[in-house]
Amino acid sequence: MKYRITCFVLALFVPLSTASAFDESHGSKLHALNKCVGCDLGLADLQNLDPSYANLTGAVLRNANLSAAVLSGAKLTSEGIRGAILQGALLRNGNLIGAVLSASSLTDADSRSVILQEVLLRNGNLVGAVLSTSSLTDANIRGAILQGVLLRNANLMGTVLSRANLTDADVRDAVLKKIWNTGTIYCNTKTNWGIENRDCP
Repeated sequence: MKYRITCFVLALFVPLSTASAFDESHGSKLHALNKCVGCDLGLADLQNLDPSYANLTGAVLRNANLSAAVLSGAKLTSEGIRGAILQGALLRNGNLIGAVLSASSLTDADSRSVILQEVLLRNGNLVGAVLSTSSLTDANIRGAILQGVLLRNANLMGTVLSRANLTDADVRDAVLKKIWNTGTIYCNTKTNWGIENRDCP
């Protein structure tokens, strides 16, 4: 853990000519207090960061690299996460209500029991993500890549899944009432009524 934090702090003070521009004082505040409400961390390299249960409400994380970051229980209710890289991130029990994650990458992220109500994930990449028991009510996942996603027991009531790709996904026991699924791709998709192959090539 000490090594992780040290690397993070060093990364924050790399000259702007060689690192992505963001507010360095906000990075230091997050490190010291484990919270940074409304902070500007856009474009920051936060790989392997461990701010579990941190309060990042309203923080700008646009295009930030959070690959393999530990964000379990973190509060990320923000409109400024668009384009963030969350590959392999641990988001278990996190709160992302209303977050804008359009075009973000959450491949192989562990998002079990995370609250994603009203989240905007249009054209997001969630290949292999784990979203079991998560709440995605009224979320907009239009056009998202959901191949191999685990959505067992997730609540998708009112979710927009139009043109989303659910190839190899598992939606067994998920709440699928009132979903918008025009053009949604089902191929080898595990459902309560069996394997759905209606859109396989």
